[in-house]
Amino acid sequence: MIFLYVFLGILGLVALWFAFYIICSLFVDTSKEYTENSPFYRFILNAATWVAIAVLRIDLKVLGKEKLDCNKNYLFVSNHRSNLDPILSWYAFREFDIAFVSKPENFKVFTFGRIIHRCGFLPINRNDPFKAMECINKASKLLEKRELSVGIYPEGTRNKEKEMLPFHNGVFKIAQKSKTPIAVLAIKDTDLVNKNIPFRKTKITLEVAEVFECESVVGKRTNVLGDEIRASMEKALSK
Repeated sequence: MIFLYVFLGILGLVALWFAFYIICSLFVDTSKEYTENSPFYRFILNAATWVAIAVLRIDLKVLGKEKLDCNKNYLFVSNHRSNLDPILSWYAFREFDIAFVSKPENFKVFTFGRIIHRCGFLPINRNDPFKAMECINKASKLLEKRELSVGIYPEGTRNKEKEMLPFHNGVFKIAQKSKTPIAVLAIKDTDLVNKNIPFRKTKITLEVAEVFECESVVGKRTNVLGDEIRASMEKALSK
């Protein structure tokens, strides 16, 4: 009987949490562009992420964090293997308040889309070069305010192959225009989570491979910068 009461109590708490999460999302104006951080909605986002990590039985190991300066904002770039990549990245580096550039479909997800919108995330239309450049300009302006960091995937989409996809080097203009350093991340094994749950844990490694300071970013051709960043990622992933 005690076990039943405990179980029902846990279910009640979970239900209250989801109700709170949904109600908070309803106060987000989806027609408005948010260019400032919201500590309240960040807390909600990170709390939900913590729960997801526990439920999915993810053992996350973060390496190289000492390479980052907590007093700076960064353009975070990474390889992309799973929908979990940005979720784990914004949680692992939550002190940097990363706003990801993401596909428009993610902003239509019930409740979640409203929360990330309020946290400054930006939708990008990869099929329209003009709108994609417009998004890049908005992302650079976010970084110029020095309130949020920005995350983006140079491959443009999830990669299910062993080798990384070609980079869209234009995304590095975000760092160049805003004079912001680039933090290169390498993430491993997020694509294994679906195979392992619910019976096995998944060990995931997220490493800060290298930091490109402003001096080595501004004024450099984006294709040259892309080659250097790609080489840094590949080196970290090959370990």
